[in-house]
Amino acid sequence: MPEEHEKNNKRKQKTQRRNKYEIWIEILEACLWVSRTQSWLMRKINLKTSKIKQELDFLTSRKLLIQEIDNFSTYKTSEKGSEALKQFYDLILNYFKI
Repeated sequence: MPEEHEKNNKRKQKTQRRNKYEIWIEILEACLWVSRTQSWLMRKINLKTSKIKQELDFLTSRKLLIQEIDNFSTYKTSEKGSEALKQFYDLILNYFKI
């Protein structure tokens, strides 16, 4: 019986939709220490091309991500983006008292 419950939870995890805030956090985390390409982010975060472009445009327009252009575009979390991540985690930790 516990095995069946575990299987159902795994199925739910795969089909659950993420909200835009969760996606933004995933992108900022992925680009925190290393610059990432759009295609790398698409695969890692599991988004379609149009959706990742939309989110990258939003985050760069808010100066949370920096777009670096050499031979190809890469994205890196800015100081403002790092601060946003820190505030997000502080809020979560304080709220849930983890």
